[in-house]
Amino acid sequence: MCDPEHRIGSEGGQHGGATQIKNHPFFRGVVWDQLRSIRAPFEPRLSSNIDVSYFPIDEIPQEDTSAIHRAQARAMPDSQEAEMSLPFIGYTYKAFNAFQSS
Repeated sequence: MCDPEHRIGSEGGQHGGATQIKNHPFFRGVVWDQLRSIRAPFEPRLSSNIDVSYFPIDEIPQEDTSAIHRAQARAMPDSQEAEMSLPFIGYTYKAFNAFQSS
């Protein structure tokens, strides 16, 4: 996390930035010219366009705990609420419920 002017790839114009990123040690061994022709190490076999069988459901809590979280947020002192908001500065959230009647 740093200012945009200090990020890797920010120097050298349109093509220089990509070159700077490609040359980073993290990407050592990547053959960029052949990247699109290499087969993926795992290719899921889908039964249809809406097949979600590869998505895990056993790790995801299936109960709605949003009311508890809203109550905890309302009970939080203003000073702590501001502190908890710091990581989210610049982000917005809009609640959307497609099943809620107008």
